Amino acid sequence: MDEVEGQRAATEDAAVDQEAAGATNTEHVLVALRSRWGEGYRLGCDDGGWWYERRDGKGGRQEAAGPDDVARMIADDHAFMPVRGCVL
Repeated sequence: MDEVEGQRAATEDAAVDQEAAGATNTEHVLVALRSRWGEGYRLGCDDGGWWYERRDGKGGRQEAAGPDDVARMIADDHAFMPVRGCVL
């Protein structure tokens, strides 16, 4: 992990901690997904649309209908081509 990735990870970790304090249901789901997949994937929910992207830059942003779809799609993606450094 280079310095920029380390800073991003620290920022995302701080965001996860903040979300957990006074979080909505969506935020709680994001915290759970990020705790499971955050090492290898960026995840989010913008304007009601769920998405993820690999941290290694392969494949670009993928959109999903909901959090269950995001989790399934990431699991499938990781099974097909594991993200280096993402431990299951």
